[in-house]
Amino acid sequence: MGRTMSLQLSSGWSYCSEQILQFEKELIESDSINIVEFGAGDSSIKIYEYLATKYKNISYLCYETDSRWVPNHEHIKSNIYVSVKDVKLENEKYDLILVDGPTGVTRKFWYEKLKPVTKSGTIIHIDDYDHYAEFEEELT
Repeated sequence: MGRTMSLQLSSGWSYCSEQILQFEKELIESDSINIVEFGAGDSSIKIYEYLATKYKNISYLCYETDSRWVPNHEHIKSNIYVSVKDVKLENEKYDLILVDGPTGVTRKFWYEKLKPVTKSGTIIHIDDYDHYAEFEEELT
């Protein structure tokens, strides 16, 4: 039996519903999920709300450079940062890592921060990864 979903996102810059369904399809079945997102906005809330229908426990951590895009949601912990090098990731291992910021070539600096917080089965979604050759080189 196929899965149906109604998920409306407000901006062309947001993750689309097909991407969110793909995340969920690829995630290992569990009662809980740990997510970290670099770059946030309306889609952060939509991702949380959709995954909350599938998981009992969700830890959702966002890092954003612009306070206008920080998601206003009681279950999403948000942090403002100035530079990638200043971000201190928790010692958790994440199931889903979303890299959608900052814009420009500084996005390549996330890779070194991500290595220690990934585990077997971690999904790393790099928005516009093909714009940043360093990510592709490092991941291969």
